[in-house]
Amino acid sequence: MQIEDVNNVLKYKILKLCMILVLLSVNFSIFSQMDPQYSANMFNWLAINPAAAGVSGQIDVTGIVRQQWVEFPDHPQTNVFGIDGRFKLIGKTDGAGISIVDDNLGLINLLTMSVNYSYRKKLFDGEFAIGISPGVSNLKWDGSKIKLVESDYHNNFGGYDLLKTSTNISVFDMGLGTFYQSAKGYAGISVKHLFSPTLALNDQDVYLFLQRHMYITAGYNIDLKNHPDYQLTPSVFYKTDGIISQIDANCNVWYKDKFLGGLTYRLQDAVVFLAGMKMKSGLMAGVAVDVTTSKMNYGTWGGFELFLNYKFDIELDKQRYKYKSIRIL
Repeated sequence: MQIEDVNNVLKYKILKLCMILVLLSVNFSIFSQMDPQYSANMFNWLAINPAAAGVSGQIDVTGIVRQQWVEFPDHPQTNVFGIDGRFKLIGKTDGAGISIVDDNLGLINLLTMSVNYSYRKKLFDGEFAIGISPGVSNLKWDGSKIKLVESDYHNNFGGYDLLKTSTNISVFDMGLGTFYQSAKGYAGISVKHLFSPTLALNDQDVYLFLQRHMYITAGYNIDLKNHPDYQLTPSVFYKTDGIISQIDANCNVWYKDKFLGGLTYRLQDAVVFLAGMKMKSGLMAGVAVDVTTSKMNYGTWGGFELFLNYKFDIELDKQRYKYKSIRIL
């Protein structure tokens, strides 16, 4: 192992130790959970906005596997599954779906499962939707992973024993959102963890709360008249919890509506390269590779994200709800 690699590992372990000691130094601790980051966010609307349920007019199945900061021990790992479509209720066709997000970050595993419903209405040359996503968030805290140097100080410090306990607890969670889409583009705004639910790690006043998050996303389809085989799909993605904000600026290029190449710049964090391909069966597969540009690049080059999407048609009263867009692959 090179000296630089040893230094990076040492810095990471010192930082981890300092964080644990800060937690041990107080009797009443509250800390918040930041939602996972996605690079293929333009193919993952359902996980962040319930109003996107049924947006394609097809049965839409999405799976994502993300590995972030891969060279760090216990690095963030996220798995996403979503399925949505349209159904008819009281003479009107609306959207519905199920979203599951499994987020692993060191000592913490947060599993969020939600049922998504969207009320949809024609507006101008597109469709406007309002959505809601009641669900459950389950927290697992594994204190057995905390390792400190054996000493009389650590062994006699009560706070250390508090954090070494393990917890499995669930709370009610909810999200809201609006979404508009036409053949030319889309725009949406949503809020997750609407009530900022609090989860007790143990019975000794140590808590974790799910910070309320707001998402804003928009994109546009550009057909190149002189190059009809190509289509540009620029988009932006903004996320904030009121304390920390992130913004992605992306531009994807489709060739013959089959091959995808894209580039994203995440402000002060990473450059992302995307590639994918659609198949005649309705399956689309792709990969996003994050190259870290922040100071985190001293310890890791970045991460990657694999995404799969499968769509198939259904007929509702012989009406088809389809838009050629960034999302509808």
